[in-house]
Amino acid sequence: MVGFGCTKGEIQSKAVTKAFSFLENSEHQELLLLLDSKSKAEQFLAVVLLEKLQANGSITLSKNQKQKIESIYKSKQKVSICSGCTYWDKMPLNEALKNDSKPRRLTNMALDEFVN
Repeated sequence: MVGFGCTKGEIQSKAVTKAFSFLENSEHQELLLLLDSKSKAEQFLAVVLLEKLQANGSITLSKNQKQKIESIYKSKQKVSICSGCTYWDKMPLNEALKNDSKPRRLTNMALDEFVN
């Protein structure tokens, strides 16, 4: 599950904690490995975070890695999304990864807070 404020304690989901930990510790190789994860939440987070790292020049994605990301963008497998008690959904990765989707916006907001 991709969750930024789950349950009454508003804690992050395991996938978010794991991915952002890799980001915080500059473990880019570990983030790249999440592209092959069985967890759709980890795949979703890997795509968003790796694209951000590539955009700011921190990493360069290989052709193979770009193909994996493209494949995830096309995936109709479902990912669970949560943001506290007010929002919970399960949607296909190809919908969740759209720039205007709520999961993408939530992830970008968390990433912006993380960077600042």
